Amino acid sequence: MLSRGCAVVVAALASFAGTRQVAAQSGAVAVSGTAYDSLNRAPLAGALVTIVGTALTSRADSRGRFRFDSVPPGTHTFAAQHATLDTLGFSGVSARATVGGEPGLVTIALPSFPTLWGAACGDRGVPTDSGFVYGNVRDATTGAAAPNAIVRITWIDLDVTKAKRVTETRWRGQSTTNDAGDFAVCGIPADVGLRIVAATDSSVSGLIDLPGRGARVQRRDLLLGPIPSDSVDGSRGTIVGVVTDSGGIPLPDARVVADGVPELRTDSAGRFTARGVPVGSRQVEVLAIGRSPVVTVVDVTPTDTATVFATMRRITTLDVVRVTAPAFVRRLVRDLDERRKLGAGYVRDSTEVGYHGTLFSAFFSIPSVRPERLSTSEFYLSLPASTGRCVANLVIDGRRAGYDELTFLRPADVAAIEVYPRRMTAPMQYIRDDNCGAVAVWTKRAFSW
Repeated sequence: MLSRGCAVVVAALASFAGTRQVAAQSGAVAVSGTAYDSLNRAPLAGALVTIVGTALTSRADSRGRFRFDSVPPGTHTFAAQHATLDTLGFSGVSARATVGGEPGLVTIALPSFPTLWGAACGDRGVPTDSGFVYGNVRDATTGAAAPNAIVRITWIDLDVTKAKRVTETRWRGQSTTNDAGDFAVCGIPADVGLRIVAATDSSVSGLIDLPGRGARVQRRDLLLGPIPSDSVDGSRGTIVGVVTDSGGIPLPDARVVADGVPELRTDSAGRFTARGVPVGSRQVEVLAIGRSPVVTVVDVTPTDTATVFATMRRITTLDVVRVTAPAFVRRLVRDLDERRKLGAGYVRDSTEVGYHGTLFSAFFSIPSVRPERLSTSEFYLSLPASTGRCVANLVIDGRRAGYDELTFLRPADVAAIEVYPRRMTAPMQYIRDDNCGAVAVWTKRAFSW
């Protein structure tokens, strides 16, 4: 899904703002106007409106209306800033108007979805139920644009069959950056969680979550760093942070999960320091009992320290609810426990897997299995064989799977991992017609129905 990308989308905003004649006479006059979000068909309530080059400001009311009582004559740029624009990756929208001696009206509007779609995705038909993700990809060390980088977005579509079984279908969209590092992936659903990653032959970003909040247009810029290795060298950086509650009080012993490094805990002052973090865009998750999780993205460079300020809000405690797992979930748990007791392989639960920053590093801690990279973002698992090593049979949530699916799993997604180094000791349902052992990965989703 190749498109013209970030620069064209931003240019669409600039070209959307035309110059209009407010009045033709001289003398300072009152100017009223409206700030409007054509994308969501709603006023930009509370937008901050400024006249560029002056100290004049106005705040839009609940209907997006604003007013300046005394504007000097001449051609001015009226600019609006709003949180909605921030979430779309726009610093603001503007309109130019020529002010004269009579009161005038100015309209500042964000372009409609068809306008933005055409700028990013070309002349493809405008969809009614999907959108696009756009952005820019650059090198974390040099700051230079990253042309020809592959940007992949994945998501999972869940469905419930007539037999009340949950099925899942994994989808993927892809784009290649242009010479300026811009990309757009079109035809992306707006109401499901997405995961995005960018890579070249020698560099890769972290795996970043894009929550499904109904936004048909999302921007996500990414920084690429060298492919992480086991050694800590110049391709690593540092993240420091402070975790507090909503009242500003430090939260000790909060869990901090940063991509590519072991899990951390905050100290008595709510502070943490993650060293040896692979450079590039990395996701940081902060977790604490009784608090809403905080997920943020930081850009890690080898020459600077990235800083995170996380404010965790208390979760409202509800009455205890007794949940009974469906029969097939109880059967999964029972079968897994029985295989663990047999001792034919190695089993790691979510506590042990979650200690690691990436699933790639989690497999390094399990005897016999060895993760081997296929590319900057994909890997496979090898097991001992009579003539060296072999590619492990891979099973995810009880079904045979391809190794591309491992790329988009995080340690936090995993409930358990089973490793059976030899074919003769592996459960038969995990084995294909070859002589290699098996690795089974169980996600938390499989146990949540």
